[in-house]
Amino acid sequence: MEEGTMEKRERIQKWDILKFVLIFLVVLGHICEFYMEGSYNIKALRYFIYSFHMPLFIFLTGLFGKRTVNEKRYSKIIGYFFIYIVAKILIVFSRLVDGGSLTFSLFTERGLPWYVFAVFVFFLVTISVRNFPKMYIFLFSIALACMVGYDASIGDRFALSRIIVYYPFFFAGYCLDADKLEKFLSKKYIKILSVVYFAVYCAVIYFKLDDIYFTSPLLSGRNPFNALEKYANYGCVLRFVYYIIIFLFCASVISLTPKKLGKKGYIAKLGGRTLQVYILHFCVIYIIYGLFDVEIIFNRFSYYMIIPFSLLITLFCSLKLWEKPLGLLIDPEVIGKYIEKKMIKKDKD
Repeated sequence: MEEGTMEKRERIQKWDILKFVLIFLVVLGHICEFYMEGSYNIKALRYFIYSFHMPLFIFLTGLFGKRTVNEKRYSKIIGYFFIYIVAKILIVFSRLVDGGSLTFSLFTERGLPWYVFAVFVFFLVTISVRNFPKMYIFLFSIALACMVGYDASIGDRFALSRIIVYYPFFFAGYCLDADKLEKFLSKKYIKILSVVYFAVYCAVIYFKLDDIYFTSPLLSGRNPFNALEKYANYGCVLRFVYYIIIFLFCASVISLTPKKLGKKGYIAKLGGRTLQVYILHFCVIYIIYGLFDVEIIFNRFSYYMIIPFSLLITLFCSLKLWEKPLGLLIDPEVIGKYIEKKMIKKDKD
């Protein structure tokens, strides 16, 4: 095998390893919500996870979405909207097992499916603005995100608040080259700086959580600045500072992600199935909590058991056996091409 080919493969593994870690943190973060009131450590862990996991996930989506944007692959983009519908339906019925009610609102989304709807919008917006100067678009998106929190009416309807707040991460990913970024962040002095920044970041969250917890409404991207209470007037400044901190932290995480993990690259393979984990894991959580009293186990032994518990759910939802039954439902390109084909056939008829 040629050296260049090997380097390329290692870079692909690196990104998939990172995606697997992030999807695990998505699962863990959702389960942390059940226990953070009873444990300072779990509360700190949840704050840590929510501070960066979706921004970095969305950044990676933009980083590897250039072909979809540049080639205007509407068949794939339409697929994300269909996945959004499927995810909403699956979660509604999963909630029934956990004692929830049968409620459905197509374009108001507070929970899990917002991400795939946001990706659908991100691609359409980026196609529209891709020919404008990239720096101007990026700065405008930052400015808009820093101001949106002052309008409390912009919230979960069409996931508009989250779309505006997280778009700078998507667009930044779209503008950057994955190979060049990986090469730069692999430099020795960058890795040393990344270790220091990562350690300081974690230390501040753990030891100063009570002092910084007032900023937690900023982390979801959906809350107006009045949720910051006495700091509401400074919302735009706090969000701007948040962007600086998180962009740097995401860079440090990428820098510290190994190029390879294990001889067979098993974790990297699982990282290629993050979408099915994202769609399935909340359904699995609802069903497990609806059928079993798992909280007794965690309360009796240790809240830290949610970490291996979350890993097991992640691994279960990553299984290859889900690929075929879910393939037609969650592969955006397959869905989009099917819809596109049907529309062309209808026009001909």
